[in-house]
Amino acid sequence: MIEQKVSSVSEVIQAIKTTLEFEYSDLVIEGEVSNLSHSSAGHYYFNLSDENSTINCALFKIDALRNPVIKKMKNGDKIIISGPLGLYAKRGSFQVICKRVTPAGKGDLKVQFEVLKKRLAAQGYFDPLHKKQIPTFPQKVAVITALRGAALQDFLNVIKRRSMWFDICIIPSVVQGEKSAASLVSALDKAEQLEGIDVIVVTRGGGSMEDLWSFNDEKLIMKAYQSSIPIISAVGHQVDYTLLDYVADYRCETPSAAAEVLSQYQTELSKRLRFCLTHIRSQFKSFRLDFLSRLERVNPLGQLSLLQKKIHHFQMRLEKFKYLEQKDLVEMNQKMMFLDELSSRMENVLAKKSESHAHKLNLLERSLLNLSPGRVLERGYSYIRTEKGSVITSKESFDTIKKDDILNIQFFDGSGKVRKVES
Repeated sequence: MIEQKVSSVSEVIQAIKTTLEFEYSDLVIEGEVSNLSHSSAGHYYFNLSDENSTINCALFKIDALRNPVIKKMKNGDKIIISGPLGLYAKRGSFQVICKRVTPAGKGDLKVQFEVLKKRLAAQGYFDPLHKKQIPTFPQKVAVITALRGAALQDFLNVIKRRSMWFDICIIPSVVQGEKSAASLVSALDKAEQLEGIDVIVVTRGGGSMEDLWSFNDEKLIMKAYQSSIPIISAVGHQVDYTLLDYVADYRCETPSAAAEVLSQYQTELSKRLRFCLTHIRSQFKSFRLDFLSRLERVNPLGQLSLLQKKIHHFQMRLEKFKYLEQKDLVEMNQKMMFLDELSSRMENVLAKKSESHAHKLNLLERSLLNLSPGRVLERGYSYIRTEKGSVITSKESFDTIKKDDILNIQFFDGSGKVRKVES
């Protein structure tokens, strides 16, 4: 028994979502409005019904701003919507994400546009592989537009401001009205017959879908597809799209944008050339200064001047050395004189010090002599000593001497002996 793969709900929903959103990416549906509601976030939700079926629809805020008719829409109105099919995974339900809403009967051009667009796309007219590369530096550009239109002036003003070289060939054409489609086809024929045309620019200003309808003409689309020269479509403004935009090799939002695209590389080249010129001038100036410097160094007059400068420099140094030598000699003499003066002063100071010390010594000697025992004895004094030589200096020490002990009395001119008679 073969095991059958078990898928999760999310896997199944994701597979259905991928298939539905790929297969039904650009629907155009007509029906009757029911269950219309408006959320606080600015989104609109409603059902679109016919006799047998109903489909959920959503018009989100950003798209609602582009479709002001939604504010007047009410249940029961018949409308035409266009947009992709989307699947809301959490509920497993699908709905149409509306991009454009028009009342039924008033959106015929849009329906024709979508039908023709699908058919031409299926036939390969919009295949990216068929698109040709726009030349980087075109020399000759054919511009197909109204001769007195503002689009031509905008284009030329940008070219004059940004381009360094361009040959512009203006091919007048009717760009609005019944004869405009045939006029545009004829202008493309003329552009291809001109010699040396590198790129063709088809342009005009903005307008309503009716104004721009000639740029959806099937013959014009086929002619542009068959053109051997790259074509830039610059029709209307940013929000305006025509079938020529899809078949052209490059689409620009405005005539000015087309001029900027064609002159882009010239502008970049001009900037690089200016940078290179500034760099070359700077390098040349540096080289010239370096060359003149080297030339001055090898010039005999320059060498002689340099030698003279060096000789003068050495002479100045020699003079400086002589001056310093003389200055050193003067300073040395001054220091010798200062030393002699210090030596003389030192001798005088030492002599005075010696004399002062000798005088002090003499005074001390006299004082010492005056205080000596001999001088005291000369003044009538005497002192007593024991037989052992001890001096009796007090009554207490005298009383310690025994009776009949011999004592020596010392006078200034000699000594005598006495005996102690009492104890």
